[in-house]
Amino acid sequence: MGSKRELCEVNGDTNTRDKKQKQQIVNSVVKIELKKKKQSSKKKLRVEDEKERKKAGGMPIVKKVAEKTMKKGGVAMKKELPEWKIGVNPMGSHWCNVLPVRKSDGSFKFADLPSTRKFNPNLSPSQVLRMGSFGGGYFRSIKSSVTGKVYKDAWKELPTEWIKGMTPISQLASQKYVKSVNKFGVDCGAKVDKKDTHGLGYWEMKDWINEQDPYGWFMWYCRFFQGRRSDDDERQISRWEKFAGVKGRFRNNLIKKVLIAGASYDDPSVSPVVRQSLQHWGFELQQCHVDIYAKANKIKLEK
Repeated sequence: MGSKRELCEVNGDTNTRDKKQKQQIVNSVVKIELKKKKQSSKKKLRVEDEKERKKAGGMPIVKKVAEKTMKKGGVAMKKELPEWKIGVNPMGSHWCNVLPVRKSDGSFKFADLPSTRKFNPNLSPSQVLRMGSFGGGYFRSIKSSVTGKVYKDAWKELPTEWIKGMTPISQLASQKYVKSVNKFGVDCGAKVDKKDTHGLGYWEMKDWINEQDPYGWFMWYCRFFQGRRSDDDERQISRWEKFAGVKGRFRNNLIKKVLIAGASYDDPSVSPVVRQSLQHWGFELQQCHVDIYAKANKIKLEK
């Protein structure tokens, strides 16, 4: 038998160990509960985000903030939101914080778009303008029949780097349609009459213009490219897919003409009007597009 002092020390050690074990058990239980609570919270947020996404016509939701953090090349950059004043609610509903990036085939990838959307233009807005488009007058002064307002100097909302070195009066805001400005030297696009020099009247008549972007699809594209998102995105993306997408009418029309002529994909003599029109929609035909069409239609191409 040990002394009373020794027994007390043994009992004390046992009690200490018991307390530590109990505390460890309590800590483990707390951690498990916190983990469950965190997972439940994330699940709830996903459900709420899905509800919001459906309300937005299937488009992903990115909260609108005072500043947008733009990521380029893996580097985050803070940039103040532009102050657009042309159109009704030109700032849209929210902003995407990731700039589009080029894929290996040269087309752009918009990170926030669902995989079901095949929106992959291969020309940036700046490229479209610099290559020579819209007879040099897309951003001319106009009176919109959709909003009932007169708009001037619309080109000034474009990022400076997009139009650096360009001459606005002849390349961006010409009141006359100068076809020699266009890359393929042709006039293109439907028009109501001779007064409808750039075809805006025709687009308004067809109800293709949304009041937030009174100049039309290309204005929407310029703003979408910079990160703005709106309720009209679904419609505008769908229009592009039908025009220049994999099953796009104008894209496939050009490919067929190239194949029939036995010409190169970039032969400017093959349907310059269609090429110019596709350019206005941010698309330039490449060999990979011809290959995709040929494979889908079981056409053997000569090497």
